[in-house]
Amino acid sequence: MSPSRVITLVIISITLSILASQLFFKPQLDITTTLPNDIAIPTVDKNQPSAKPGISVKQVSDDSLNIADVESGNNSNQYFELLDETQIDALFVNQTGAIERKALVNVLTSGMNDFIEQVSNLPISSEFAIERQHKLNQQLLDIKNMTIYEQYAVCAGRICALSITTNELTEANKQLIENFDSNHSFVNTSESATGELDFKGIYIYTDDPSQMAMTRF
Repeated sequence: MSPSRVITLVIISITLSILASQLFFKPQLDITTTLPNDIAIPTVDKNQPSAKPGISVKQVSDDSLNIADVESGNNSNQYFELLDETQIDALFVNQTGAIERKALVNVLTSGMNDFIEQVSNLPISSEFAIERQHKLNQQLLDIKNMTIYEQYAVCAGRICALSITTNELTEANKQLIENFDSNHSFVNTSESATGELDFKGIYIYTDDPSQMAMTRF
């Protein structure tokens, strides 16, 4: 084989090697996977008392309440969208069975009048709510040694609400009111500028008062 042919073959061999390296040995791309940040899931605290001072969280038995006569169709009422017992239950108890702390505090501190008014306007009450109403009314009739200036009570679904203005409310009478059914009891007591006692209570029916979960704000 002549030297010129040898040189030609060497050049061809080198050229093929370069082409092969370009075709089959390209550097790999650096592929990274970006994962989203963890999403915080709201937690439910069990047996946690209300964060608002002056509101005591109790687990007691409760009963039914009296119904106040009020005008309907008042859109200035903050609870005007509550149109049936299912919505009223859902206001205080979420789908997991936990009690809604914010709803309790709102009603017990500033919204009791609106809430009682709206519940009073419901066209139909269930037999269960009517029975609870009757039980609470009976308990209120048994209250002794106190003067009641105003009294409003309503029941709808699992919820009963009570508002009393009185000269005093002894512990014995508080227990008498609370022990009318199997409920969780949440109350707020304050004194008016004229020295009268304002007592507000929300009573939520439960099969087991010893078990309770409550949401955070």
